[in-house]
Amino acid sequence: MSDSQHSRKRKRSREQRGDGKTLDLEPNNEKHSSVLQKFRSISNTISAPDASDTGNLGQYADTDEKNIEQSQKHETDLPKPAGLVPLPQRSQVKKDVISTIPEWIAEPEYVKPTFQVPFNRLGLSERMVKCLDSMGFDKAFAVQASVIGILNGETGDISPDGTQPVLVNAATGSGKTLAYGIPIVEALSQRVVPQIRAIVIVPTRPLIQQVRGVLESLAKGTSLRVFALRSERPFAEEQAILQAFLPDIVVATPGRLVDHIRSTQGFTLQHLRYLVIDEADRLLNQSFQDWADVLMESLHVKVTTYNSLVATSWSYNLQKLVFSATLTRDAGKWASLKINQPRIIIVGDKSKSVSVDEKDFSVPFTLTEYMITVSDASTKPLILHNLLRQESISGHCIIFTRSNEAAARLTRLLRILQETSIAEGIKQYKIGLVTGEVEASLRKRTLKELVEDKIDLIICTDLIARGMDIESLQHVINYDIPISGRDYVHRVGRTARAGRSGSAWSLVLRPEAKWFKAMTQKIRRSKQQRIINRKVPTWDGQEELYANALIVLEQQVKGTAITN
Repeated sequence: MSDSQHSRKRKRSREQRGDGKTLDLEPNNEKHSSVLQKFRSISNTISAPDASDTGNLGQYADTDEKNIEQSQKHETDLPKPAGLVPLPQRSQVKKDVISTIPEWIAEPEYVKPTFQVPFNRLGLSERMVKCLDSMGFDKAFAVQASVIGILNGETGDISPDGTQPVLVNAATGSGKTLAYGIPIVEALSQRVVPQIRAIVIVPTRPLIQQVRGVLESLAKGTSLRVFALRSERPFAEEQAILQAFLPDIVVATPGRLVDHIRSTQGFTLQHLRYLVIDEADRLLNQSFQDWADVLMESLHVKVTTYNSLVATSWSYNLQKLVFSATLTRDAGKWASLKINQPRIIIVGDKSKSVSVDEKDFSVPFTLTEYMITVSDASTKPLILHNLLRQESISGHCIIFTRSNEAAARLTRLLRILQETSIAEGIKQYKIGLVTGEVEASLRKRTLKELVEDKIDLIICTDLIARGMDIESLQHVINYDIPISGRDYVHRVGRTARAGRSGSAWSLVLRPEAKWFKAMTQKIRRSKQQRIINRKVPTWDGQEELYANALIVLEQQVKGTAITN
């Protein structure tokens, strides 16, 4: 029999029963009959005739009353629960979200950028004070005074705390290297047996040499050994040096450090007392070889000593020091470093603080910032050329572009524009190029020539936007604006370092202006600082000179230019 035939048979069966909706099943259990009676009553009500059929209404009403009485009778026969009392419930109180934020995140310690203290009042040794004086430092800047004061403690003896990490947010050029270098050298200067007791991790190779130089200067007059792990040195040669002359302080990038932790015999961190993470925001964004996990696993290794027949296991206290110019207060970002309840120091104005889910960006308080609006992108090189003339930027300047190609093109075009200005009696600028496509040795030589006044301008990418300390640098120009507030802070932080004045100029296309203003408004500044709008005009006849310069550039790119 087909499905359709089965369906018609079931339909005829329902019509013969007269309900068309319910199954004529007898209850198997008497106590369920009341439920079945209610169900039938509702079904009959739904299928009842129209209200105009008054002759049958009484019949339906009598049936309903009879069913209800029967239902009530069965309900009274059902057993009643006894001895069950509802448990008391706690009233639901709406929690205040702000109150759940730990105090050490919501209320960091703020230090004014202008705060200074003489080094001889910080409890340092006479040797260290004389060393700093020979380096040209007689007063500690805000970040240095704060960190040294914390590590000094109430006893005046510099020693690792081991109980509370220190996170420091301070503008670039504020003296962070001295802030951790001084207390580390002071604490380790009396050591007897050389062991790796301090590691400084930095994101780039140029920073390695810079930090090593500062630490070696601070360690003069002691027997401390400072060693830099360098990827350009053969790894086997570096292993041999480490095994023959164990250093006290190691400066390294994450990748090279991981290589030695995994592969170098005798390279142990069981005696480590200080771990410094410099430029932390960039380092935490690097996952090369899972460096943070490997490093954390190698720390806190227990040392076993034997006294008679009793073995005792213990470990050195470890002080973690984290520094950045763009430090986040998102605790999740620090999870890989196993940092818990740190002491947060922010060098800046508390009145301009940001919420805990934002990042604290700040610029040096001695920096002057300018914004130059450019209407036509094609004339941007000409505006830059005129800016150098108008503001008498005669040297000690770096110019940031967005890519290697843009930097190379701008370098050529500026040189051409300089040549066309000879007849006008304008000073010729010596221009250098520093990008990732330039050999490392040539980049190093170009930076050295800038310091020695052998060249006036460097056109570069963000390759040197972090950590590079060029004391004589007076100007930074953002030819192409950076993509974030963090990158802006690191770029302009190449000038106005260590309390010296400096200027930052940003060439902003008109469509970029709104976004640029919104980005820079989130950056922490002193009450007196603001971005100044500056106009740079073009002069009559420059359009023709600029057009000729573009033709020469095109010829050079195609390799058809005639050179002497």
